[in-house]
Amino acid sequence: MKEDVLEQIVEDYLQFKGYFTAHNVRFRPASEHPMFDRRQDSVRSDVDVVAFHPTKQGWIESSS
Repeated sequence: MKEDVLEQIVEDYLQFKGYFTAHNVRFRPASEHPMFDRRQDSVRSDVDVVAFHPTKQGWIESSS
């Protein structure tokens, strides 16, 4: 529960700064990728917050 609140705060802040956001974006590596490992990559993961600003370039990285 605590993590959900922190994710929401980050998402709200980024939206306030003009970013378009999506949260809990699910993904799984492509099975045809040469580094795909069925034991590790068979379960979907998610990215907590993805943000895009229409006029800025580059990356903003966050560690958990």
